Amino acid sequence: MKLFNLSALVVFFICVAHTFAAGIHCAEHVVLKKGQSCSSLTKLARTKDIYFMNPLINCDKAMTKKTTICVDRDSYYSDEDFDFEYYEIKKGDTCEKLAMQFNTTVDVLKRFNYGVLDCNNMKKLAKYGTEIQYRRDGDYTVNFENSTLVKVK
Repeated sequence: MKLFNLSALVVFFICVAHTFAAGIHCAEHVVLKKGQSCSSLTKLARTKDIYFMNPLINCDKAMTKKTTICVDRDSYYSDEDFDFEYYEIKKGDTCEKLAMQFNTTVDVLKRFNYGVLDCNNMKKLAKYGTEIQYRRDGDYTVNFENSTLVKVK
């Protein structure tokens, strides 16, 4: 009986650890210095992917401090591990409403859905049933735990 209880406890902690590990897992990253911008990373990753993997960072401007940027997702993790949800834009939706509903900011939501979410064209997006992605928990923090540093060329 004690062995069963111990086994159940171990399984529980593994599940909890797995849940807390959900999100964007980075395989490769760069460190940009103050004054550098994400435009220098286009040889390493597509702009859309850089914004998606780093939605908390404003890549439109030069960095104001040393900043770690993920340039490649860890393929070890499945889409389920990333814990993203999909939402179909509906008539009457605004970026502000969606950001509040999804526990994030408009800027993060736009960067996470770079090239898809256009806050000035919500009616058109609703008409075509456009889907966006979001994190239910609102946590867009990148996990760099097993990531490898690569040089910007």
